[in-house]
Amino acid sequence: MTDIKIPFMPGDAGQNLSVEIMDIETYFELPPWITQRDILKRSKKSSVRSNLSTLRPPHLIVAIGELTADDEDENGNEYKKGTRFIIDSNTRKLFWMERNTPENVPSHVIAHVYKSDTLIGLRNVYYAYDNPDATEQAAEVMTGIYALFEFKPESNKIVGGSIVSAQNYASMWTPDAPLYGTNKGIWGIDPDESETKTQAKRWAMAEQFKFWNNEWRYLDKFKIGRKGSVIDQPLLMALLIAARAYMGNTKFDDLVYKLNSKDYNPSKSTPISKIGEAACAQTSEVYTKGTASFQQYLNAFNFYLYWIDRHMSDPTQENCTAPKGGYHGKGAVFIEKRINSGSTAKIEQVLNTN
Repeated sequence: MTDIKIPFMPGDAGQNLSVEIMDIETYFELPPWITQRDILKRSKKSSVRSNLSTLRPPHLIVAIGELTADDEDENGNEYKKGTRFIIDSNTRKLFWMERNTPENVPSHVIAHVYKSDTLIGLRNVYYAYDNPDATEQAAEVMTGIYALFEFKPESNKIVGGSIVSAQNYASMWTPDAPLYGTNKGIWGIDPDESETKTQAKRWAMAEQFKFWNNEWRYLDKFKIGRKGSVIDQPLLMALLIAARAYMGNTKFDDLVYKLNSKDYNPSKSTPISKIGEAACAQTSEVYTKGTASFQQYLNAFNFYLYWIDRHMSDPTQENCTAPKGGYHGKGAVFIEKRINSGSTAKIEQVLNTN
């Protein structure tokens, strides 16, 4: 294999960048980047397969990251000097390894090799290539974060990474969570001069997941999203917050199980049925026509946490009615009582600015 330095690169830009003509088998042996999104799911998209069905010159250019010193990731996994990762072209690799049609598989690729003595340096290169802003793409990035924390979810509502909004709002309104007390969380993040907004957002997503790691693993045991489940993203947000207070409590286990299987009688007006009917939009406490996403999550924060706490105080109560004065501020009251005293004032201040 020939390692060809890029000639005539101005300034220092080419100092840690080289080009190699790499045979395809050597390329196939390289692992994906640590937080690479779900390439198997992506490779099955018809638009992706159509694009790769004909081998084109741009397909031959790949990006590789090389670690030039020993380092470890945020989860404590150690990586030795010389470790290489595929930064860009992981979907192509998966498609080519299927070998459906040999003419679509190149014999060699042109590898742009980016070198750094830290994983953070390589991460910044990865972010420069993989730059998601849409919600669907953010969900794909979340699957990469799962890999970083060795989380292999089995729940339909979690496995595809579509927890981004639920996790973000839970973090905005839970003390000590990353981006707590901000107006938009990851969507309004202000990066410093050393990183782009997208890089900062990805890092914050990983930090948020780290904060909620145990709660996600707990909720995943219920196989969230099974047939009959009424748990959508706003309700998932509320359950995530409540799990921090009640995780492992048998009454809370029962609540999650019944909401995930729609096992309740709406006519009895129990706390569980109040939650379930709101999630199914049978009542208007959470969802109303034309309501913006932020307002829906705010409604869910107040409504669901109130009724979750009512359930925990007495799961058997029936003919329940709304609290006097409505649900405004009930989410903050839950946080103050069950998670962190003294937080109500700050949450109220944040919520009242939107």
